[in-house]
Amino acid sequence: GHDVELGALLRDVVELYEPLAHERDIELVLDAPLPQVCKGEADLLFQMFANILDNAIKYTPSRGNIRVQLRAGAAEVGHSVLIADSGPGIPIGERKNVFRRFYRVESSRTEQPGHGLGLSLVQAIAQYHHGSVELASNNPGLQVRVTLA
Repeated sequence: GHDVELGALLRDVVELYEPLAHERDIELVLDAPLPQVCKGEADLLFQMFANILDNAIKYTPSRGNIRVQLRAGAAEVGHSVLIADSGPGIPIGERKNVFRRFYRVESSRTEQPGHGLGLSLVQAIAQYHHGSVELASNNPGLQVRVTLA
């Protein structure tokens, strides 16, 4: 892999989705104060974060907000990026399923279909980088935490 500056990469992803968020009246905030370098494939990492943001925007109602936060990486935990939205979230019992390839969160619970494909790709890219993806509640909303070595 190459050295990838995560803050700059996230800025590019956020810039790409800014117009879409703006159009839907969603506030998109990036918090990445310090340059942080990880080893990896920039285009894959870009695609991974783009997928997470795409999902977040799809599920966040207008006048909602999405926060992308790059946490300072301690040696033993690596870097973590937290993407939190104010959408409906995913029930705990369904969280492990969304990583299955064509899984859809039951439409009876959510207005919109389609949490599926995006997140299985996200997980594959994180694992390729010896990292992981976890889902948590943002009370309300969804928090996606990507940890990279």
